[in-house]
Amino acid sequence: MKMVEQLVLNKLEPYREVANRDRFVLPIDKPVSFITGIVDSAVSMQTNWSGDTLQANSTIIENEIDV
Repeated sequence: MKMVEQLVLNKLEPYREVANRDRFVLPIDKPVSFITGIVDSAVSMQTNWSGDTLQANSTIIENEIDV
């Protein structure tokens, strides 16, 4: 979850209200879905990455058992 938090904070950096605070200003020309989309994409990326890692690890274990 730490990785998702860091991804979101990095992507929202230009919209940070005050330094060292995790508060952001939604630009007038952007809908709320702009921010929720960033969060959703970070969670999706983490989920896909974790799934790929688990898949790769299970394949390695299966190969070791077959040998």
